[in-house]
Amino acid sequence: MSFFPIDDNHGVMAINNEYVNEQYLFAHGGAKATSLEEVRKSQAAHGVSIVAVKRVGDGQRWEVERPSRYNRRITANSEMQFSGPAAGHPLLQTAADPSGRKVLGTFGNCANGKTPWGTYLTCEENFDTYFGTRQADYRTTPEQKRYTLKVSEPERNWPDYDERFDVAKNPNEFNRHGWIVEIDPLNPSSTPIKHTALGASSMKTRR
Repeated sequence: MSFFPIDDNHGVMAINNEYVNEQYLFAHGGAKATSLEEVRKSQAAHGVSIVAVKRVGDGQRWEVERPSRYNRRITANSEMQFSGPAAGHPLLQTAADPSGRKVLGTFGNCANGKTPWGTYLTCEENFDTYFGTRQADYRTTPEQKRYTLKVSEPERNWPDYDERFDVAKNPNEFNRHGWIVEIDPLNPSSTPIKHTALGASSMKTRR
């Protein structure tokens, strides 16, 4: 979490929404989604929250400012861009994005930081636990094994309902996550950027 001041009485907070406890998210109380609608609900709960706050009362207390043009959610389905040496690489290209330069979403956001120029960095970790497949004869590649991908038992069963996370059907989607994402919290119309120059990893401590 980082704070970005606007003036003495107003500011914006950027907060990672790293993961969800889905047994509390779903009405049925189960830890796994049972429909695409529930997967979308889980995806919407992941990512980053940008929240405007203001000083109130005697100036010793802060509260969320509603409405505010700064308030927004960046989720597992928000549009982003790649930058750096890997942008456009064939391993980042998919049927949905043949350019390999546009990507949907961020999740597993753990480590974070604030740049000297006033933007927010959030690190995607454990992204491998969101991918898998039901294809019995699928064999993980050496590269996927390096990221500890376990295709038959993902921590979340998004691949069962969202083919984007099925590595047998969309193998390169896996490569499009695990990056450091830069967000401009003071520019609501800005598009988050995944910086390939900073490297990729499934664990924040390797960065």
